[in-house]
Amino acid sequence: MVLSALGLVALAILVLGCGGGSSGSSEEGSETATLTRAEILNQANAICKQSQVLREKRYNVANEWLEEAGGHMTPPLRKKIIRYMVVSPVESLGQELKNLGSSNGNGKAIERYATTLGEEAVKARAKPLTVASGYAFAAADKRAGGLGLTNCAL
Repeated sequence: MVLSALGLVALAILVLGCGGGSSGSSEEGSETATLTRAEILNQANAICKQSQVLREKRYNVANEWLEEAGGHMTPPLRKKIIRYMVVSPVESLGQELKNLGSSNGNGKAIERYATTLGEEAVKARAKPLTVASGYAFAAADKRAGGLGLTNCAL
């Protein structure tokens, strides 16, 4: 019963989760050289994949919270779990992507995507139940798809 209640939240979150695959550059700290668009996209996809892994790791903590609540998924607990499992990692993701984009002349599109992601994360933090609806990050998802980011769908 505990897993089924949390499973519903997790299912909604995983539907929003990043896609599979990973790619990235081993030169993550190279701020002196201008990266190509393809290199920036590879790094952005790697950052998004790391965010997905973080969200998956947070599942165990959220499950403990649900167990402590006797398996009863109350609205306050649901909000807490969504903020912890989705909103906080997405906020961090947005900041990391913004840093990547702003540190590179070819990264302006990533920076704009990160700004959109950050704006939507602020709204999701205020109203976390919108995350389960699947529309909380719609504008960011659309922008990610337009950029060719394959691991950044939320």
